[in-house]
Amino acid sequence: MSSEIFPPVPTETARAARSVFGRSNFYLATGDQVNSLFSGIILEDPHGRIHKPSRSQAMLYLITIFQYVETLPDNSAADALRLRTDWKYALHLPLTYPGLSASSFCEFRKWLLSDRTGEQTLQTILTRLSEVMLVTGKPCFSLPSGDIVRKVCLLSRLAMVWDSIGEILGVLAGRGLHGGQVDLAELQLQGALLRHFQAIL
Repeated sequence: MSSEIFPPVPTETARAARSVFGRSNFYLATGDQVNSLFSGIILEDPHGRIHKPSRSQAMLYLITIFQYVETLPDNSAADALRLRTDWKYALHLPLTYPGLSASSFCEFRKWLLSDRTGEQTLQTILTRLSEVMLVTGKPCFSLPSGDIVRKVCLLSRLAMVWDSIGEILGVLAGRGLHGGQVDLAELQLQGALLRHFQAIL
């Protein structure tokens, strides 16, 4: 049995990705090196037992990094995992892979921030990915792993707030269109908040 975490890239995924992206694409380069990124890495469970990362854990480590690289909140990352060929190549997934829930990304990051070996593992992966970043022309990571995780968490929380404000504005606009009384100051405040969070994101 192979000791590698990821099986080979499915043939259809490889064909589809290579027909669109060159070898210098960050995600294709990551996919070509993905097993070496996790070589020799072990985790420790709450009972002190050590084990290799599971494939699902390895995927979530990389998805966290991808979110940081692209400034993607959880919902957008879930869409990317479900729809994008380059992400599926990087993670050695079939084209028909249905994806993961956005909430699973958040739960994984909570675990990372509470687990010493998990955060250290992320730092090791980031260090190993630096060579891929250089080859593909992307800037290397300038933040430690914990700060990267916290930035992705903040991004996703702000995106949720932004979505909520958009829903409120929609309700208020609907009231106005149907003859309801809408306080102008309230509309201006909600609009200012929306623009503020949009600028942050």
